[in-house]
Amino acid sequence: MARRERAALCDLFLDLGPDQPTLCEGWTTRDLAAHLVTRERRPDAFININTNGSRPTVVQAMVEAGLSGARVSVFSFSDDLFRAYYRPKDYALEEVHETLRALRLMTRGRERLPVAILSADATAEARRECLEAGADAFLAKPIEAARLLDELQKLCAAKPEEARRPEPVPASRPASRTVAAAPTVINAETLADLDALGSSPGFLEKLIGVFVADNTALVGRMEQAVAARNYHEFKSLLHAMKGSSASMGTDRLTKLCTNLGKLSDAELRLQAPGLMRSIADELSAASSELDRYLRDKKLSAG
Repeated sequence: MARRERAALCDLFLDLGPDQPTLCEGWTTRDLAAHLVTRERRPDAFININTNGSRPTVVQAMVEAGLSGARVSVFSFSDDLFRAYYRPKDYALEEVHETLRALRLMTRGRERLPVAILSADATAEARRECLEAGADAFLAKPIEAARLLDELQKLCAAKPEEARRPEPVPASRPASRTVAAAPTVINAETLADLDALGSSPGFLEKLIGVFVADNTALVGRMEQAVAARNYHEFKSLLHAMKGSSASMGTDRLTKLCTNLGKLSDAELRLQAPGLMRSIADELSAASSELDRYLRDKKLSAG
């Protein structure tokens, strides 16, 4: 039976070709075939997916087939914000909740998959909804690489009943008059933490390349939004750049995005030409410093 099914699947792959879409979001037939071969020949291999959580039955089937981990992309667990951002078709927020439950429960007797939420919605309500949906940890953006690593280590080491232990509330501190230092263009400590996340020598260089390309595209979209006086769209794009910048450790760009995000629509309209130049210049400075960091890193490695 298994041999006939395998032969039929191979015939189907040959008929469809390597670039056809599959029910596994973002996977072509080539990706699916590679996954199946890897799982058959290397049961110890790690298979991870990115998903928007819209197809819980597909995710459940993938977990049963040997999925090792998953990244579920959700803008917000507030239904109004979720629908406004994604404009979802043929699915709703409930499907995302079901996907999280599937990731927790469908593990074929193995240790269940820990679920960590990285959210731009830092409210207590969002945290409660995520934990109730099956998440083991909730981290508000911007995410520091060191903090993320610490949390993942805790999740991997903790027993299931310990994984969702509430985080302690930090003690209040007396107000300080110390003036904070001006942010640097790049944060070397954050970059070192990101480098530690990678499993290959070229990981950080590739990550920086994606960061620069994505944010260059964001600048273009911001210019279009400002030209159309669509300041709601501009602020959404600015928020995306701020989160990306904070994660990458380009601190001065993050600070600029934070400050511009506080401006009213009237202020944005008056300052539009200048603020777009500021964003473009700061991104250019960040890109140059990131390139210099990579060059210095290669030289120090010999």
